Amino acid sequence: MRNLMKLMAVVAVVAMMAGIATAATIHASKDSRYGKPLPSASRGLLDCSSVTELSAGYSNPFAYLPATGLVDDWLGYGPYWTGGEVVFHITFPASTYGWNWQFGFVPAAGCDPDLFIMDGGCGEEFAAYFFDGGVSATGWTGAELWFCLDGYAASTCYMEVNFDMQEYVPFDFCADVIDVTGVGIFVGDTCDGYNTPAGSCVIIPPTPTQYLSDGQEDYYGVFMPAGSSFLAHVDHSCDASLRVMDACLEPVNCVGYVDAVYPDTFEDMPFTNDTGVDALFYLVIDAYDDCCGVYEMDFSSTDGAIANEAMTLGEVKALWR
Repeated sequence: MRNLMKLMAVVAVVAMMAGIATAATIHASKDSRYGKPLPSASRGLLDCSSVTELSAGYSNPFAYLPATGLVDDWLGYGPYWTGGEVVFHITFPASTYGWNWQFGFVPAAGCDPDLFIMDGGCGEEFAAYFFDGGVSATGWTGAELWFCLDGYAASTCYMEVNFDMQEYVPFDFCADVIDVTGVGIFVGDTCDGYNTPAGSCVIIPPTPTQYLSDGQEDYYGVFMPAGSSFLAHVDHSCDASLRVMDACLEPVNCVGYVDAVYPDTFEDMPFTNDTGVDALFYLVIDAYDDCCGVYEMDFSSTDGAIANEAMTLGEVKALWR
């Protein structure tokens, strides 16, 4: 069963990082923290005069970390980082949908650096998060970033540093919506379903909590007149969660989510269209990891909400004439 994944493991970044006006998701391989502004006396110490420029496919098996540096307090958590610093920088080319990127480092024995990410400039005062391991991001739309590796203890060492980036491809499950129309009993199997980022759900309005599921999914379109409601009762043979999305192609918002406490055998997803206009929503039945299986959904509604594949609003309304 999915529990709420807090910022410590997977960071849902929605204009939270200092100075960042982008929305993306950062995935940390180990522990991560976000911090507080440093006192003015602790700022402006990082040496940014020699910065290594990154690009796609960057790899340096012998990145050098000096024994001593200038910054020992990051994000108000110090003074702990008494080792030296090495700084990297990336400028992202313009892109319609943003970038996926990965920054990884493998320290040699006796070397214990932490990673700090800075946005808006090079300097410890621009840092917003630190990571005790590699980090990646999806859908990043910011212009540039700085990465600083700072030694936790004073010891000269070498480490392998890798960086890569790819243009972000927006997810689209519109063609995978199940072809059904009406209300009543629907039977399916998530094992023959699909898996898209719709498995991730950051409830709108944004919160520092992200709901995750890496399992396969079935998708149902639901036409909902303004003010109508539905209740999806799903009995499943394996652990599952339900979510409601407001589109099948990005940009998309997750507007509803349920996930009963494990071990559970069913989920109940009530949802009301309170937007004030007729709309199509998408109900996602999401398996947990590789725990897919058959399910039975009892779909009931009020005021005209019906399950449907991907009809236009006019086509669905014609069913009621």
